[in-house]
Order: sequence, then C-alpha cells, then structure tokens
Amino acid sequence: MVSWGHLHDALAHLLELVQEDEPQAAGNTERRLARAVDELRASVRRMVADADILGFLPPETADPPRRGLVRYVSLVGRVVGAIAACEKQDWSEPGWRQLISLAGQVSAEVDQLTINEVPALVEVEEGAVRRAIGIDDRELVDGQGLAFTSRLEVAWSRDETHLDRRLRGQSAHLIDTSVVLSPSLRRHLVALVTTSFPLVANRVAVAARDLVLGALETDEAAFMAAWEEQWAGERMMWQGHAGFFKAHLELESGDRDDEHRLESVANAYVLAVEGDARRTAIAALAFAGQRLPGDSTLRPVHDAISRREGRLFEALASVIQVAWRNAIAHRDIWWDSDLGAARLGEDVVTLETLFMSAERARAVCQAFHHGVEVAFAIAKPPVRDWLTNAPESARNLAILEALGGCGISVHDLRRSGGTLELVVQSLDSDSFLQLCFGIIRSAELDHGISHWLVRQRTPNLTPISIDRDWVERVWAEAPEGMLRAPEDMFPLIVNALINSGAEPVPAVRHVIAYAAAQVTGEASRLGEGLAAGDERARTSLHECVVHCRRGLALAAELSGNESARKLASRIDAMLASVEARRDGSVESLHEVLAPVQAVFNARRMAAPPWFQG
Repeated sequence: MVSWGHLHDALAHLLELVQEDEPQAAGNTERRLARAVDELRASVRRMVADADILGFLPPETADPPRRGLVRYVSLVGRVVGAIAACEKQDWSEPGWRQLISLAGQVSAEVDQLTINEVPALVEVEEGAVRRAIGIDDRELVDGQGLAFTSRLEVAWSRDETHLDRRLRGQSAHLIDTSVVLSPSLRRHLVALVTTSFPLVANRVAVAARDLVLGALETDEAAFMAAWEEQWAGERMMWQGHAGFFKAHLELESGDRDDEHRLESVANAYVLAVEGDARRTAIAALAFAGQRLPGDSTLRPVHDAISRREGRLFEALASVIQVAWRNAIAHRDIWWDSDLGAARLGEDVVTLETLFMSAERARAVCQAFHHGVEVAFAIAKPPVRDWLTNAPESARNLAILEALGGCGISVHDLRRSGGTLELVVQSLDSDSFLQLCFGIIRSAELDHGISHWLVRQRTPNLTPISIDRDWVERVWAEAPEGMLRAPEDMFPLIVNALINSGAEPVPAVRHVIAYAAAQVTGEASRLGEGLAAGDERARTSLHECVVHCRRGLALAAELSGNESARKLASRIDAMLASVEARRDGSVESLHEVLAPVQAVFNARRMAAPPWFQG
C-alpha cells in the first residue's frame, strides 16, 4: 500500500507540473520536471520491491494489484517518454503541446486507478520474518547484524519441528524433503525468504544452485578447486556489513542533511558493487569454467558477465553500474541542492535510488551464496576444513552458529587482538553453563582466541572473563570429548571468579560448595531408585561423582594455589568414598554421603558477581 501510494502521488505530481505551465514557460519548468521525474523513478523502484512479492502471494490476493501495476507502468512509460522527446526537441512548442495533451489523457486514467481498488501490499521491511516463518522480527534484529546467526539458532531451538516444516514450505522450489536442514542451510534459507527483493533473489538462488550442481556433476574435482579459491566471498560480505548498516541509519536519520548523507550512501554503493558484486561475479564465472584473476577490476568483470546468458549473469550484470562506481571512486560526485539529488559524473541520482541499488546488489550476491549452500546440502561434496585459513568474518560466523546452538543469544561480537568480546542476553545459572559450552566450542573453531570477555545486556554486572589455557585443559581432560555440566565447568567458574578479582581459595571454595550441592542433590533426586538398588540410579550418581572429582581437581590445579589444592583434596577424599561405595548397600552409601552433606550445609554458595547487580 505504501509503495503503491508513493507511485500514485509521484505520477500525479508530475502530471500537475506538466498541465499547470504554458509552452512558453517550459524552460522555467525544466528543472522542476527533472526533479519530479527523479521522484517518479524512485517510486517505481520502491514499487518494484513490493511487486517482487506479488509472485509469492496467492493468485486471488495478487492478481488485482498485478493488473493495476501493469497499467501504471504503461502510464509512467508514456509520460516519461514524452518528456524525453520534449528534451530532444529543446522544449519546442509542438512537443510541449503534445506532452500537455498526453498528460490530460493519463490524468483521466490515473483517476480511475484508485488505491482502494487493490488490497494492501506486503511491507517488505517490517515484520518480514514473522510473516515468512513465524518468529518475532525483534528477536532476530535486536543487535549486531552478524550476530543474527546465534539469535536464529536460539529461536529455532524452541520449536524446531514446526519451524522446519514452515521453512521447507517456503523453500520447496529449492529443496525437497530429502535435504537435511543444517543450521547453516537454515540461516541461508531464512535470509532468502525474508529478502527485500524476493523475486530476483529466488531466481538467482535457483540459478546458482543449478550452476553448482551441474559443475559438480561435470567435474567435481575442477569445481572444488574453483570453490576453494572463491568460497570466502560469501563470508567476506559480512566485512562490509558495518559500513552498509551505517549508511542505512544515516539515510533514515533526520540528524544529518542530504549532502552529508551522500558520503555514507556512496560508500555503501562501492562496498556492494566493488566488493560483493565483483567477488560474486568472479566466483560465478569460475563455477561456469571461466577463471578471472581475483584482483580483476570491475570493468572487465562486468564485461565478462554481460557476455553470458542466463538469469544469474543477467542479474549480476544489472546491479553493476560501472559509471557510478568510477564517479564515486574518482570523487566526481557532488550534491546538487537545486535538484535535490546527487551528481555522479553525468548522472543525476537520488539518495534513495543509490542506496536501493546497493541493497539490490547485496541481495543478488547473497542469493547467489544461498544457492551455493543449497547445492552443497543436496550434493554433499567433499569440503576441507575451511576454517583453517578462513578470514576473521568466517570464523565469527562459525562461532556465532556454535553459540546459538548452545542456546546463547548474542547481541554483539567484537575482537580486540586475541580477545573475543561478546554481549549476550542476561544469564542465569543454566545459561551460564551453556555459555561455557559455547566458549569451549569456539576455542575449537578458532585457535587465535586467547581470551573471552562476556558482558550481559543487564547493566552493572561484572563481565565474565575466561582464559584459553583453562578452556584447553577442560577440553583435554574430557574423556572422548564428553563434557558434563556443571561438574566439568568448575575450572571455568574458578577462572572467571579469579579474573573478576576473587582470590584462588575463595574461588575454589565456591565450586566445592557447588560440587557438594550437586552430589547431595543428585542423591536426593535418585533416592527411591538407590533404595531399590536400581542400576541406572547408581550409574547416574557414580557419573556425577566422577565428573565432580575431575572438575574440582582441575580447578584447584589451575588456580596455582597450594591452599586451594589442599582444600579440594579434602572434599575429593569424601567423594572418592562415595565413588567406592557404588555397589554397596544404600545404608553404606548414606554413610559416606553424610560428610558431603555437611560440607553442603556449611558452605552455602554465594551468587557469583556476574549474577549480582
């Protein structure tokens, strides 16, 4: 509705300008007409974004606006064509009279096309995620864009079966029921079904999928060699995200005038075209068997894709305006306050048009990589450990996916040297342990991280600070990589306590109390089974004790404090007695549990500083 209204208003405004002036005054009106035509073009572009969606709506919903749109496009073309003819005739009277006559005819037709005749069109930006898959948009967009990956994983985990079914329904043109929805594939498909340019993006994704599947079938080894050279393109697109997002904020902000906004919008366009589109085009050509050097400039890349047929290459070629890029790069760009638009060399472009062109370029490039991901999910080609030499942005994505898989919703992720800084939703005792699992997993994925600094969105809470050497020892001590919470996380709790200012002995005392609570709590929970001699109950308590002993011993050792080690050895002796009575009578088990219960009673756990306001 909004885009349709913009188009209607822009066309009506242009017609009014034409009809209100006499032929002899045409020269004075030329500048006003130029601005009105530019507004009309911007409205058409906004309408195109909504029109893309019509192809995905049910016919009974989409047909009326589709018919109206065809008529509008015809009217716009006739009027703009007549204005162009007047310009060629130097605004002579015959051409001007013909334009006025045409404007009168078109005005009559416009009056018949009332906006109320059509249902409201879908707003692309607002509520796109909820409409597509049923998740509240605010849950996913609240935070840094890159961290969307973790937030999606957390949201998905709450209703995986239903959401998978819904996503498959939205993606039936790309995958069938045999394709497994991995976290990575979900992320790509969700991004695709919520794009602002659904028609062109889905066409590009299908074309990219078919290109990759065909290349794999023809010569898998050759394709994989090309992919290993080009694969970083999709992940490197995230590196331009910050600059692109800044341009979007400035475009929507009322704090800066258009002349100052132009710099950010122009930079966003260069990021999208010189970075994303150029790299994506090189990758698409490589997958099609044509290798270009990775440092090829935009002109030869554009020429190469323009010579190829098919929707994929046509879409890539359409988003690259070499003249605009060159004008921006060579600073042949300035703000024309009279026209209310930017001058890019010889072209006049509104800020909205320039930014939307950048958005469309990014959407096409992202859709290409969505299609590649779909093809990989279908064909399952042999992929090497790509993270070994991956750029930082790729490692960040993998880490965010892992954190989301552990239930941690990340608001922001940053790096400072070897420190990985995270901002997460407020934690409780359970989600803190999930965070520990996520940190261990991220240490596996990125060997360059030496330290984790985690802040919660709740103000005035102490940051959680974890060191890599502690993380590596926890992972190394885990038998067959099996970790159990909270017992195996005792070392990380002690590490975080010490880093927050606690002395080693009080830090170790904290996890001793935790261990006593865990063992006595587990014994109480399993009480009936233990009394009945149930083997599963005995095994469960035994595993709890074994993991507690290992976690406590490692925490005391890593603390580097002899007093802390002696303190831990006392509770360890008690737990060893419990472990030794695994197959004894319930009476003997209660006997050896009594000292542990006494420790629990004497050492009530205080909340760690990251839970205190």
